[in-house]
Amino acid sequence: MSIVIILAAVTVGVGKLLMPYSDRYQPRLEAWLSEEFGRPVKLESFDGDWKAFGPRLSLQGMTLLPRVGAEPGESGEVAIESAALDIKPLNALIPGRPLYNFRVIGADFQLLRTADGRFELSGFGVSDMGPDGNSSALGELAKVGEVILQDSSLEYSDDIHGIHIEFVSIQGRLHIYGDELSTEVQASLYDTRSDLV
Repeated sequence: MSIVIILAAVTVGVGKLLMPYSDRYQPRLEAWLSEEFGRPVKLESFDGDWKAFGPRLSLQGMTLLPRVGAEPGESGEVAIESAALDIKPLNALIPGRPLYNFRVIGADFQLLRTADGRFELSGFGVSDMGPDGNSSALGELAKVGEVILQDSSLEYSDDIHGIHIEFVSIQGRLHIYGDELSTEVQASLYDTRSDLV
């Protein structure tokens, strides 16, 4: 246990020293993200900061490009304006815990029930889904770690009943481990007719 604590302290110290130079490693980070997500990833920029238990990489202008040789109907390009990658090296000591989580910041979703009773979902990672029900980008991200939604929203409209409500300030997490799925969501409900939250 003493060796583990010492190694953790050394890792934290070295990490803090290297964070100011993190922008030099953008090509390596893009290559690693591409390998993790199984599709090419491009970043406009990123910077690093050290949190309590590991580094946080703040990603700006992240784009998941289509897979090479993708079949028709597969997920196309997905743009994420603002995101963060929280790396947790100490989780390597706990079986079943993800080594990092992927934080999607400020995502906006729209769920529409049309006059013929169909539901249409659009927004980050779902507007490019094909008719065969391919997985969304959120699902792809959750397969390689834990996904956290921060300061996001979901707008729901029902053309049949004239309902329009919005879930705001969504804070949630999604984790897939093998065949197990766990999720937790907190949000406020905003009713446009009464202007109440």
